[in-house]
Amino acid sequence: MFGRRAKFGNKKTVIDGITFDSKAEATRYSVLKILQATGVVADLRLQVPYELTVNGLKICRYIADFVYVMDGKEVVEDVKGVRTPEYKLKRKLMLAVFGIEIQEIGDRENSKRKKTKPSAGAVVRGPRNRKK
Repeated sequence: MFGRRAKFGNKKTVIDGITFDSKAEATRYSVLKILQATGVVADLRLQVPYELTVNGLKICRYIADFVYVMDGKEVVEDVKGVRTPEYKLKRKLMLAVFGIEIQEIGDRENSKRKKTKPSAGAVVRGPRNRKK
């Protein structure tokens, strides 16, 4: 009857018949498709699973948003609005187990932070005055 609200306020978006978890992820897919069409990236794959196993024991599974080849190197990419503790652990495991550093693409809408005024005791530093 009623759909569930997304945990982090993201809106599912459909492009080319593919449902993405967020508008940012769908936008990134569109950009990667253009880059693939122009030959900048190759072998674009979506939702690629990685089994994270340590000493023969399966710890967890990480699913990359996008994997592609650029300049002869495989790139694993994740669109992130919120970096959860679970994601941070999986990112470290990907590096430790496979030697893969996940490229993070930030969600612009979620990355906007409120600018706050410094607290009363804060030291505010401006540009340094240089003598010529």
